[in-house]
Amino acid sequence: MVLSAGKRIAVTEEDKEAQKQRIIRAAIRVFGRYGYHKSTVSQVARQADMGRGTLYWYYKSKEDIFRSIVQQFMSEATEKINRQLQTNISFESKIKGFIRDWLELATREEDIARIMYSVFSQSHGKFAQEMLKSVKKMYLDIIEILKNCFAREILKGQMRPADTRRLARLLIGLLDGIILQHIFVEKISPEPMTEVLTKLVLQGLIR
Repeated sequence: MVLSAGKRIAVTEEDKEAQKQRIIRAAIRVFGRYGYHKSTVSQVARQADMGRGTLYWYYKSKEDIFRSIVQQFMSEATEKINRQLQTNISFESKIKGFIRDWLELATREEDIARIMYSVFSQSHGKFAQEMLKSVKKMYLDIIEILKNCFAREILKGQMRPADTRRLARLLIGLLDGIILQHIFVEKISPEPMTEVLTKLVLQGLIR
């Protein structure tokens, strides 16, 4: 239920989710423009074209909004990557799809990636540690998914025997380095970069 001119109005779950997404997209624009630390809930509410009181029906604080942004981004990344690596296609196609999905998601949601890097590099305290813990879990989950994919391909004889966990960490670190360059140095185009990286990675993996 929400209040409008003193009256209670029923709100469906679909309406609530739509409003939450509206606030999240507004917050991403505001945080991207002013930086997370300098942004305020009032600015987010104005960007979302709603009153601050209405925004507080959905999120308790700026930290709560940021938490939702990070969790939504991580959930989408993990789900998309897991689906790609579980698909019944060739090993080459899996690796290419993994690289493409990672780069496309990060470049499409560049503002989120930039905000996350900024917050984690400048923040301290309980909230920052909580968010870092969540991001660490996402990376560990993706490392495990990629590691298991490599192990299956080794068993099938499609890939050279190797330390699958270290390989997973190396590939993710390579992609993160490219994303950092995209954000802070020079923009990349995901598709051409995917082609180059896929050839480079597969040269060292395929038997």
